[in-house]
Amino acid sequence: MLEVRLFFDVPAPRSISARALLEYSRRCIGFLEIKHSVNIVITGARLIKKLNKRFLGKNSVTDVITFEAGRPAGAPASEKERLSEIYVCLPEAKFSSRRLGHGVVRELMLLIAHGLLHLKGMNDDSASCARKMLLAGENLADRFATFCLAEGRPLVPSATKTGFLRDK
Repeated sequence: MLEVRLFFDVPAPRSISARALLEYSRRCIGFLEIKHSVNIVITGARLIKKLNKRFLGKNSVTDVITFEAGRPAGAPASEKERLSEIYVCLPEAKFSSRRLGHGVVRELMLLIAHGLLHLKGMNDDSASCARKMLLAGENLADRFATFCLAEGRPLVPSATKTGFLRDK
């Protein structure tokens, strides 16, 4: 069964609606026709630096890392049983949002979109590819932020909870 799960490994600012971010992620996944489960983890600098060093050989903090993890142990070999994970660094999202002049929610949306685009096979290895990915991420954020707002699920609520969220 295809599942999309959102985890907060760090306390979420009040300006972030985990439910709306989860809905946004689901809409993007459907639009991109990703056919397997995805975990999205909003984390801190320490964990993302550790992952970056261990798996990519870079001893630095980064904004987003995507893993196409394959099948969970013991799962049958079907597309729907595959699991990918996207780690988004909240401190980097906050820093970038200030530098770029938009809100942290917008930056989180862009970083989630970026991770999902990697799952669809896009890469940002060259300046040209990076520009294409940036534009595609902005298009996803624009398309589905509007949908979530139109459906009455605001992306900036008055309060939010931290921890695991999953709609049934």
